[in-house]
Amino acid sequence: MLYGTHELSFDDKSRAVMPAQFRQKLKEECQGELVLTQSLFDPCLWLYPQTMWEQLLEDLNAISTLAHPAVLSMQRLLLSGAQSIKLDGQGRFAVSSELRDLAGMTEKKFFLLGFQHKFELWSGSALRERQQQDRERVSAALRGTEPNELFANLRI
Repeated sequence: MLYGTHELSFDDKSRAVMPAQFRQKLKEECQGELVLTQSLFDPCLWLYPQTMWEQLLEDLNAISTLAHPAVLSMQRLLLSGAQSIKLDGQGRFAVSSELRDLAGMTEKKFFLLGFQHKFELWSGSALRERQQQDRERVSAALRGTEPNELFANLRI
C-alpha cells in the first residue's frame, strides 16, 4: 500500500529521487522497475511498479474490447505514452519531456503521491486544484439528504 505526499524536484536531466521509504520496497517488489504513463482522468502521471502494471494489463486484457469499446480506449491511452523506468543506484528516475508536458509539469518542483498500488505525479497548481475539487465532491456526497450506501459503513 503506497501512501503519502512528497515534494520532489527534477534535476537538469529531468530526474528525481524516489523517497527513501519507497526505494527498498520497490527494489524488493519489482527490482526498481516501474512504468510511467498518463492518467486517464487528471492532468497528472501514473507511476506503477512493474508487477502492478502487468496485473493492470492482464485485467484489461480479460475484458472484451468488442463488448466494452471503452476498454480499447483505456488501453490506447495507457499504452501509447507508457515508458519503462528503472531506479538507478541513487534511487533516481527520469521523466520524459513529453510526459511532463502532457501533465503540465513545467516547474522543477512536483509532488509524488502514494496512491494505493501506484504513484501519481502532479504539478503543484494542478494538485491544489484537484484537492479542492475532491473536498467539494466528498463534502457534497456526505451532506446528501438521502442515505448514501457507499459511505454507510465508513468510519472516518
